[in-house]
Amino acid sequence: MRSDGGNKPGDFDTGVGDFPDGPFCNKQDEGNVIYKYLDSATQQWIYPIPYFTSNWSYQKPGNTFTSPSRQMPSPGMFGSLPAQPSGATGMGNNWQTLCFSPVPAGDNHPGNQTPADHYLLDLFQMPVVEPYPISEPFSTAGKVNLNYRIAPFDYIRRSTALRGALYPLRVTVVDSQASQGASQSANYLTYKTGQRNSSGGTVTDPITGNPAPITTNFRKEVDRDLTIQAFDGFYDFYNGQPDMGFFKSASQVCERYLYPKGDITSYDGYDKEATTMRTYWNRSGDLTGDNEREKPYVDLYPRVTTKSNTYTVHMRVQTLRQIDRGLNGSYATWNEGKDSVLGEYRGASTIERYVDPADPRFSPSSTSGTPINPDTQSVEPLYHFRTVINKKFSP
Repeated sequence: MRSDGGNKPGDFDTGVGDFPDGPFCNKQDEGNVIYKYLDSATQQWIYPIPYFTSNWSYQKPGNTFTSPSRQMPSPGMFGSLPAQPSGATGMGNNWQTLCFSPVPAGDNHPGNQTPADHYLLDLFQMPVVEPYPISEPFSTAGKVNLNYRIAPFDYIRRSTALRGALYPLRVTVVDSQASQGASQSANYLTYKTGQRNSSGGTVTDPITGNPAPITTNFRKEVDRDLTIQAFDGFYDFYNGQPDMGFFKSASQVCERYLYPKGDITSYDGYDKEATTMRTYWNRSGDLTGDNEREKPYVDLYPRVTTKSNTYTVHMRVQTLRQIDRGLNGSYATWNEGKDSVLGEYRGASTIERYVDPADPRFSPSSTSGTPINPDTQSVEPLYHFRTVINKKFSP
């Protein structure tokens, strides 16, 4: 239990594979994908289940073995670090870690109170490096903007890219009461060690001799329709409040709920959402570790932004000739039939905003322009604009 009182469950981590759950520091994904290994005792080839068979045999590293984004997807991996030192000794609160999820194990988690822990993520810049290095320095190219409803044109809702970012995510929801076998009334052991038979023994695979995997899948796909509906509910709830109802920081995605597909079938509205999701997780996800609760946000955070650097401007430009300037000699009035269109251009241009890391103004001793200290000053004056693509529309 957490040490802040109230009999609240602590922030334990789910162990990798059949490794026990406990108070761990989050481990990066180094892979466990060995195809087979030779059992020296039986002189037989064993074909393990990656990540779950307890042989811990790893494939030898290679150039394409695993990717940087897989090993360290984002600074959200720091979510298992102990948080909030307290007392004269400087010891941290027991079983309390940084919170990067809206549904931690216990209610009223200190990490979700103002200022929330997730704002620490803003101290790190995560470039897009897959499928190739897309992001330039100080650029968010390749990322999806969370603010897909474009103000003031609220009828424009470009959620397609966000749906794409949500597609590969999985929400792990482990239920302690998910029975595996007739004699099993709880899931505390079986979700780690495999199926159980009616007498409580382990069911083994007849081919490999390993424990047979459980038949319940605790990794749920994200219901993108409900999740986007909940995003819209967040926008609508604060409609008319200029300082609310949109994302100022990409880390604020850690405050939004991801709906597991098939488990929740309707959206109850923004004002009831927190109660609905807390009830669901207390009932169906009580055996889910803190690292698994945060993992979807760990994977989603590096893919989203609120500060787009690349824009596509669609334009229709006309050259006009006005014969009659109208009242008071003004060109504000167009007289159809008298005035004429001499030429027209239709097309689109993609414009990128960027900062050159080699800009001499970053140096305190710069003699080319006014030096900028990024620790105390905004780098806004250092931004440049360039046109990346020009396309003419010729129907």
